Amino acid sequence: MTAKIPYALLSLCGLLAAFAPSGRADTITLGSTSYDVIVSTPGESPDQYIATLEAQPWWGNESYAQSAADQVGTDLGFPNGDGPFFVFAPQQGGYYAYTDLGSPYGVELGGIANWYSGFSFAIARPVPDAGSTAALLGVGMLVIAGFRRKRARA
Repeated sequence: MTAKIPYALLSLCGLLAAFAPSGRADTITLGSTSYDVIVSTPGESPDQYIATLEAQPWWGNESYAQSAADQVGTDLGFPNGDGPFFVFAPQQGGYYAYTDLGSPYGVELGGIANWYSGFSFAIARPVPDAGSTAALLGVGMLVIAGFRRKRARA
């Protein structure tokens, strides 16, 4: 009996680890949605990365960009010599973004020109709600139970 408990526990831990977010993230809330924010430096072509920036929840919403930068603050470090850029709108020759300059300055609005030169940007992904996490855990437990039954019959 004792051998079965560690096997199930290890399986559960493996399942949870497989779906854990990677990298350093900070959780923020915009409207009624929570997001994990990470720092990303473009590794693909500028055209592909522009689509990533335009998909952010603060794109086209200056108040969301400022709020996100305020909530993250300096938690994600200073990858640009200041915080990551929360890009929210195009401007001639670049983009508008908020970033945290650190103490004593805080969050400031700025323009980014020639943005593809190794700058780091804030990228958000929605945090799954507790119901989704519980459902995933439940499915995982059912899969484990199914394997155990099949193994017991063999």
